[in-house]
Parts: sequence; C-alpha cells; structure tokens
Amino acid sequence: MKIAIIGANSRLAKYILEVVNGDRFSRDNIEYNKESIQNKIKNYDLAILAVGITQGDERKLYNVNVKTIQEILMGLDTKKVVFLSSIAVYGRKNYENYDENAPVINKPTKHDFYGWTKLLGERLIMEYQKDYLILRIGTVFGEMYDEYINMINIWKAQGPFYFGDGNNKIPFIYARDIAKFISKNLSSHGIVNVTSQGIRFLDVIEDVRTVFKIDKQSLPFYKYIANRYKIPTLIGKIIEFYYQNTDRIYPLTLSRSFNISKAKSMGLEITPFKEAIKCFLSKINI
Repeated sequence: MKIAIIGANSRLAKYILEVVNGDRFSRDNIEYNKESIQNKIKNYDLAILAVGITQGDERKLYNVNVKTIQEILMGLDTKKVVFLSSIAVYGRKNYENYDENAPVINKPTKHDFYGWTKLLGERLIMEYQKDYLILRIGTVFGEMYDEYINMINIWKAQGPFYFGDGNNKIPFIYARDIAKFISKNLSSHGIVNVTSQGIRFLDVIEDVRTVFKIDKQSLPFYKYIANRYKIPTLIGKIIEFYYQNTDRIYPLTLSRSFNISKAKSMGLEITPFKEAIKCFLSKINI
C-alpha cells in the first residue's frame, strides 16, 4: 500500500511515521492547496491527514482546520483517507461513558470552537471521500509534547496541584498507542474514539510523583497559589477561576470518560499511564 502522510511535521505524525511506512508531506515540500496536492500527491492508495492546530484565535482555527482541509481534499485523489480528529467534537464539558454514538456539539462556543472546526473537518472528509477512517483522539501525551515536560518540572520544583477536588477523569492517551492503532487499521472504515477510558487526575498526580520521585504533596490550585505567593486564599480562588477558563487549562478541569469497546475490538492497546509517562524520564532531572 502506498501511503502519503500529510502534515508530517506534526507531533503525532512523527509517532505515526515510526510504525507506518509512508511518504512525508508538509509545508517543507508542498503547498496545502488544491493545485499543489494534485501535482505532488499522485498514485497513492491512502492518505493520513494530520494537518490541524489546537490553539489560536477563531479565524486561525477555522482557516487551518476547515479551509485548509477542504483545499487538500479538493486536490487529493486517493482511495482512502485516515483523518485525525478529536474528542473535542463532543464538546468541552463533563460527561461519562461516551461512545461513538454520543451527541456532538451543534454550535461553536468559546471553549468549543476548536471542536467545532474538527467536526466540520470530519464532515468534509465524509463529503469528499467514499472510504475513510475518522479517529476521534483523546488528550495526547508523549516526549515530543513539551507542555507535559514543563508541567512535570514545575511539579518537581514546587509541588503538584489540581483543580476542583481532583476526582475528574482525563482521557489521556500515549501517542505511540495511537500510532500503533493506526498501523493496525489502515483498512478499517468509519468513526472510532481512540482514547483511554479516562484517568482520575489525583491518580495522574500519584503516578507522576512515583515515577519522577516528587516528595511534595499535592494541593488544590488555589492553595498552591496562595502558599507560593503568600496571598489570601480568596485571591488564590480568584486566580484559579481565571486559569480554569484559559484554553490550555480548561480541558484538564473537566471530567470526561469513554466507552472504548469499539477501539479495543479494533486492536487498541492502552499502555498503563504509569508506564507510558516513563517516556519523559530522559527529559526530566531526577
């Protein structure tokens, strides 16, 4: 099978390339427009479409996650597309035991605009491609994701913290588990959630404390802020409220869990979180 990986410079695509033998296409060697795609991506059986961004203003998110995807699809002539979507299509809200039949968002909101653009991307895939595999991917981590390295370093230096009571579940999934799943399912079709069932945030903290030998106890974020900056607890709570509503932090304050029986039936193997985070050991000073 001749495979094109479009968006090959994305972090997740780099993991995919470890296990999938494909030709790399990125802005280094192609323009993301109809004409360039038609001229340079020829005679391929399958395209893995890894183009997309998670952060930015609404215009940028729409331009990359929708308009660019449409431009690529208009020029693409492959038998099949594997599209990397996101669980954000279900909305950034609390929910439990969601599967592929759960309701998706029906309009963009402040926290759901990214998910809205990924949902529009899915609809474009269905419009332009007869054969497709859409992967709704969970909260990805791996050693190429610097935000987690930064967080672990902060926890080592200042102690772990959590929002709310810490019992919320985060659908973390190791990037290599996603890549291996894709390698097994190049012939599969449809929509599937590729994520963990959800991991309690306090359990995340305990695993990180154990693996990275952090002896400091975890605190609610408002107490952590109040202690660190020697300010009243009330001000700490105000600061917590502000951070909870930022794009990067908000998803980690939610509780989202999944029924992943479909993905497991398709061969998804979840590396236990405590084992998977050892990928960061070479990046952290122990």
